[in-house]
Amino acid sequence: MSHLRPRPNIGFSLCPLGPFLHRIHAIAEHLVFDNISFAGSNAHISSVDLAADVASVQTSNGAILGTFNASKELKLVTSNGQVKVDIHLDNDLPSTPSKLYIETSSAPLEANINLHASASGVKSQYPQYGVDTKTSNSKLDVDFQNSPADSTLYYKGDTSNGPTNDQLHAAYPRKLQSLDI
Repeated sequence: MSHLRPRPNIGFSLCPLGPFLHRIHAIAEHLVFDNISFAGSNAHISSVDLAADVASVQTSNGAILGTFNASKELKLVTSNGQVKVDIHLDNDLPSTPSKLYIETSSAPLEANINLHASASGVKSQYPQYGVDTKTSNSKLDVDFQNSPADSTLYYKGDTSNGPTNDQLHAAYPRKLQSLDI
């Protein structure tokens, strides 16, 4: 990840642990996972700066909170629980979009998203990002706080029965369009 200093990567998978609070204290400047997965139910999952190439965090009836860093793909899914996260999504392969998927239901989704690039502008290839956020019966609040120049963002934000507030970074000169389908 370009915004973090290089370090060895580690693979890790955690099987479902049931109704226990998960607190992830893997500080990104010291530890980056190749692939990591957390699963739980009836409890929150909280992260203090988790970093991975690919990460999946899933729970139900509990919140997902904290700071998450990923370079290829990050998936955060819960139901009946709030999502309140700070995301750092890095793109080190301009020909392949880095992906972020966040979903909850019956609870607010609040995400501050920072997009980073390791190889911006290499041979006319610019970083690409795919971001999909979804909630229902509550508000959707997404703020793209940082983005590399000349990057491409494919963003889909979806909510029902709640307000939405989506803010694009100034690197994207076009106005956000809302589609009612």
